[in-house]
Amino acid sequence: MKELMTRTTEAEWMREREITARFGLSHTLLFNLRRAGEIESVSLRLEGKNYGARLFNVQSVRAFLARQSEKGRAAQ
Repeated sequence: MKELMTRTTEAEWMREREITARFGLSHTLLFNLRRAGEIESVSLRLEGKNYGARLFNVQSVRAFLARQSEKGRAAQ
């Protein structure tokens, strides 16, 4: 009998609304972190189009939060 493997995988890239919902970050903070180079994102827009999609790298958001946690622990 074959065993079913259940894999729980998380997306590597997410849209803004998914990131803000999952991590509790505001739109403004998210975009400020992106501009400051603290987190990674890409813009997917076809040439000549006005709109596209911005995706944020989940691991870079987690790494930023981990750095903030370390700073908090060091300050105590």
